[in-house]
Amino acid sequence: MHALSRHLPHFGPVRANAGTPQARAASVIETMTRPPAPGVDPVATARGADAPAAVASKAAAPAPEREAPRPDPTPRITAEDLERAVAFARREAAAALAAANEAAAQTRIQDQAEFDARLADARAAWAVEEGNVLAVQIREAIGDLEHRIGDTVAHVLTPFLDSEIRAKAVTDLCALVRTRLGGAPGAAVRISGPPDLLEAMRAGLGERPGLAFAQEEGPEIRVVADDTLMETQLAAWSERLRAIPA
Repeated sequence: MHALSRHLPHFGPVRANAGTPQARAASVIETMTRPPAPGVDPVATARGADAPAAVASKAAAPAPEREAPRPDPTPRITAEDLERAVAFARREAAAALAAANEAAAQTRIQDQAEFDARLADARAAWAVEEGNVLAVQIREAIGDLEHRIGDTVAHVLTPFLDSEIRAKAVTDLCALVRTRLGGAPGAAVRISGPPDLLEAMRAGLGERPGLAFAQEEGPEIRVVADDTLMETQLAAWSERLRAIPA
């Protein structure tokens, strides 16, 4: 409308009553066709009568100052910081490794000590048990050895012992006869036995009055003087010697 009114000089702008709808429409059209002022929103101006005042107030308000950049709170990490951190981590790792090695060494020492103690106890128990077994075996072996040695010696010496016993028996019997004859002169004494023993008795007693010798079978010598009977026990001794097991 404004542009059109410039080409119609003989006609002025239509002035309608401000309260009528035609007046409000004309005001809006005029506002929309007028070049907008800097900082003025034409749409907001067309929305109502108070819009131009609001736009003017907004345009008059100073632009907000741009906030200065805040400093970054995160500290900057330099190469020296990295080197110090790496060195510290290495020292910590070395200390932890040394502590672990020391603990492992102490554990090995303790385990070895416990093993040595258990081994010593087991060896002591084994020594006691085996010592008892060996003692019994040694006693039995010594007893068996003594028995076998005794048997061997007895069998080796039996013939000699038999002869020695016979000689001893003859000697003792001769002494008894002499005692008997000496206490009773003229007493009759009869001696009987095997020929070899009779010869030994004859040689031991000599020729005496009242002595009579008679050969008999058997190993014993019997001496009868009145009511007294004396007899050797050669058979019993021989049986005892021969009863020893081989």
